[in-house]
Amino acid sequence: MKRVLLVITLLGIVALVGCAKATPIISEGFGILGAEIGYVNETENEVIYAGVSGAAQIMIVNGYDMERDIKLSLVSPNTVKEGFESFPKQYFSWITMSPMEFHLAKGESKAVRVTLSMPMETDYINKKAEVRIRVEDVGQTGIVQIAVEARWYIVTAE
Repeated sequence: MKRVLLVITLLGIVALVGCAKATPIISEGFGILGAEIGYVNETENEVIYAGVSGAAQIMIVNGYDMERDIKLSLVSPNTVKEGFESFPKQYFSWITMSPMEFHLAKGESKAVRVTLSMPMETDYINKKAEVRIRVEDVGQTGIVQIAVEARWYIVTAE
């Protein structure tokens, strides 16, 4: 069976906290916290098989500076970790995020469930891929606009 290893790491100003109990205080801007990402299902540690879904939770944290309208999307990166390839866009339908759009008040946080459902029949085997989860404040205006991304590594076995 095919196996998939799911791990979220960070880019830029994003903070990763494994099994975090409390949400840290961010005074300005917004960020992503990865929480309890070590297990993606109840029976296996960090693996998922073809035909089975695995889920992880990330926490979107807003600073106390302003309210934000957040939108999440998947991005196929141009530059990936050595030994990995960009996760093909044709397989993006395997990944769902809930919710994908929401409003955050000043200092508010929102949990987002990210689920990978790899179909039983797939040709995407023996691969190491990276996909990015992009978090944008769609209410931004001006020349400079900021988005943060989390890396998600997907490793499939033969």
